[in-house]
Amino acid sequence: MSDNEKRAPVGRRDLLKLGAVGLAASGLAAAGLGGGASVAHAAAARPGTPDEALAALKEGNAR
Repeated sequence: MSDNEKRAPVGRRDLLKLGAVGLAASGLAAAGLGGGASVAHAAAARPGTPDEALAALKEGNAR
């Protein structure tokens, strides 16, 4: 008997599990794509010098 003959056929439950995993993975991938804009915005707003960073912190604390 070959290995293919020993395996059980794929059942409906197995297909449903595979579909659920695929749906969850695609949802996570789509959620990850939306975060790229906020990372780029945060990098653009980074202060250039330590004095600018300290001033930004003080300004944020004063609010």
